[in-house]
Amino acid sequence: MSPADSAARAGAMPEASGDSSSATLAKNMTRIRFLILFVASVFSCVAAEPEPAPSPKIKAFTGGWGKGQGTSSHAPSRLDALTPDQFKKTSDLAHPLKVTILSTGRTVEGIETIKDRIVDVRITNPNPYTIFFRGRQYKDNKTIKPGWNKLENGVWKLAGWDSCGTGVRDWDIEPNGTMDLMLYLHPDLKEQQILGIFFKADEPSIQSEIVLYEKR
Repeated sequence: MSPADSAARAGAMPEASGDSSSATLAKNMTRIRFLILFVASVFSCVAAEPEPAPSPKIKAFTGGWGKGQGTSSHAPSRLDALTPDQFKKTSDLAHPLKVTILSTGRTVEGIETIKDRIVDVRITNPNPYTIFFRGRQYKDNKTIKPGWNKLENGVWKLAGWDSCGTGVRDWDIEPNGTMDLMLYLHPDLKEQQILGIFFKADEPSIQSEIVLYEKR
């Protein structure tokens, strides 16, 4: 190798080393940029995620349209062991239940959300057998899973049923027995009927849908 070639090769080495350092630096900078973007994205996700709302105080009562509040899931029911076909209605109760209005507009401490919408009724079972209904209890007040009818062009039409099962259990009314129930009016219906379903205890397919209260 000539002296000129050796000098040329010797002069080229620092240039190659400089290219390698630049490439390494570029790679490191790219990695740093990716790392910065990743950390920023993580923090932005955390910041964007809302904090969970505090749990509301639970009450054993359904306080609004289709919104159940209870202390626990529903207790075992006679209906749980049956298929829908087995408790599908086949006939009404032998004798219509008697409904007596006890009071309207009563206020109950702890359930101010339905203040002035409470209706108290007494149910009398004139049948020679035990009947039951599905409902809840708040303090000394028993309730029923209600439905509501709304008045449209002079005709009552179903508006809906309370579909929540929280805190619900079977309540029995013995033959010729009575039970007081606390009902509540739907806040969005000016004219309405409050409904309830009562079943024969040993044969739930025998049942009646009863109008418990009507407001016009």
